[in-house]
Amino acid sequence: MPGSGDPFLEQLYLSLRDLISDQRRLILAVSGGADSMALMLGATRLSDRLNARLRVVTVDHGLQTRSQVEAKRVVTAARALKLPATVKRLKLGRGAGVEERARLARYAALEAERKRHRFAWVATAHTASDQAETLLMRLSRGAALRGAASIRERRDRVIRPLLFATRGEVRAWLSGQGVRWHEDPMNDDARLLRTRVRQQVLPALEAATDPRVTLRLARFARLAADDDALLQAQADAAFERLRRAPDRFDQRGWRRWKHRSPAGC
Repeated sequence: MPGSGDPFLEQLYLSLRDLISDQRRLILAVSGGADSMALMLGATRLSDRLNARLRVVTVDHGLQTRSQVEAKRVVTAARALKLPATVKRLKLGRGAGVEERARLARYAALEAERKRHRFAWVATAHTASDQAETLLMRLSRGAALRGAASIRERRDRVIRPLLFATRGEVRAWLSGQGVRWHEDPMNDDARLLRTRVRQQVLPALEAATDPRVTLRLARFARLAADDDALLQAQADAAFERLRRAPDRFDQRGWRRWKHRSPAGC
């Protein structure tokens, strides 16, 4: 059976199986970095077992001088695995908020490709390390429970099947497969908060505790997402109980609910 004896592939199989359910047409977002190359290779090796149809999309943000070269390398690697591949080119200028602007444009491009090809999901290669970094960034800015949920395993039509592994674990597996990857220069840009958290904060936490702290932070973010989903469902249910019509509510019930003590919630 494909994946047997390989703990990384086995965990990836379980993650993908649970996330895609019976909707098995999957866009893989591949940048050429280690995480996305591991996702592409692992998903390809598991595609028969999952009965999944895969397609690769790489987004060229146009922010690096060699971005077109790297996009072509992704296409070449995808076709070597017999996967159809598309390059989506964006025109983004540098300046304030470039990281967020690039993120929004990238997801818009991936969603457009998903709809165009009538696929069910877009899979990105976020890892537990990305999750831990995002959690620390948001907490440093004063986030509450919803912000602490950070990167969700599934949001709308986007899934993140690699959240079970740290960046180091993903790279160790990919190196063992003899696969090379591209390092994005923006990952070393100290002007970005994520870079500073990645290079300074997380290593300091690992030195002060142990290397498993990244996985524990990622687990906290996952539990926060579960708690937030539960509270939102309860709030929605309470809202529906109080609604008498699209524009009319039970005023007495609303006042009782609003002034109820936290212990009674």
